[in-house]
Amino acid sequence: MTILSSKAQTTMSTTVDYNMIIEMEVLREFAAGIHASYLRYMDSNSINDNDMTNPVAINARDVFQLKDYIVRECETLDDLQQVRDKLILSKEKLPRQEPSSFAKNLKMTSRRKKRYDKEALQKKA
Repeated sequence: MTILSSKAQTTMSTTVDYNMIIEMEVLREFAAGIHASYLRYMDSNSINDNDMTNPVAINARDVFQLKDYIVRECETLDDLQQVRDKLILSKEKLPRQEPSSFAKNLKMTSRRKKRYDKEALQKKA
């Protein structure tokens, strides 16, 4: 049996800690993005986030709790993988949403601008 030197153990521990911290940060950002998507959906569909009879509000609350769980309870990369799987499932449960009228207007404005620029170039020629 080989015993690692204290320097090797420290380096190994630091690497694991660093990987764990990086994974936690990435996972928290992933959770924050999913939570923001739920909030946007609820806002545009007039769903109260305190209405625990609505499955969308329940899922949003669960995602928010998972975000905090990452920092408070996860101690291994396996714990983080389980949280990641739950977040992916929550993301898949999020109902699809039609683009807002604001987004549609932006697209139309962009098309109009291209047409205007094209007509302006033709007039100059």
